[in-house]
This record gives sequence, C-alpha cells and structure tokens, in this order.
Amino acid sequence: MENDGDGVDQIQAALRWPEEAGKIRRFTLHDKEVVHLTGKRAAQGFDECHDNQIIISAVALDLNGNCGLYDPDRLLRTGSLSFSDGKLTTSAAETGHRLWSPKSPGNRLSQKDQ
Repeated sequence: MENDGDGVDQIQAALRWPEEAGKIRRFTLHDKEVVHLTGKRAAQGFDECHDNQIIISAVALDLNGNCGLYDPDRLLRTGSLSFSDGKLTTSAAETGHRLWSPKSPGNRLSQKDQ
C-alpha cells in the first residue's frame, strides 16, 4: 500500500495502540467496528461477531455471525489492508494479481475479498 508519509518504523507504530487495549483492540470506521485480535489468547476468547464488525486476526477463527473476517486465509488472498478516509482497501483490490502473489487455491478474489 502507499506510504502514508509518516515514516515511523513498525515498533513505533505499534506503540501507538493504547496500552490498556490489551490484545483486543477496537476502533470505529464509519458505521463499522474494527476489531484487531493480537495473538492466540485474544482469538480464543473471541467466538462471535456481528454484521457491523470487521475482524482482523493473525490466527484462524471460526466465528458465529456475519462479520467481515480477515484471518490468515483471507489475508493471503487480499494482501495488506488500508484504512483511509473511512474506507477499507485491500492491496489486491488496488494492484490485482501479480506474478509474485501467492499461488493458493482460489487465488482469484471474490467480491467479498476486495
């Protein structure tokens, strides 16, 4: 995704999350609640979602509910996520399939993945 012009490294960027947020971090993107689960413990305690949520997890999840789930399998297809001007964009939607994109079953993006 495009550089946002900030120029900080990953460690500094990660430190911007509020300390009290723990391993489940939330923010609002227009009418959606974005929930970022960090680690296996956070994922273990999270088993339900709602249609007004976007869930991002580095751990595979089997959730009850109808949310937008970005787990490792989906992130492999979509690539990185960008939240800008109240809109979620995937790198795959921006650039399409590239020669170096992972060769996974169903590498084509569905409308849901874009």
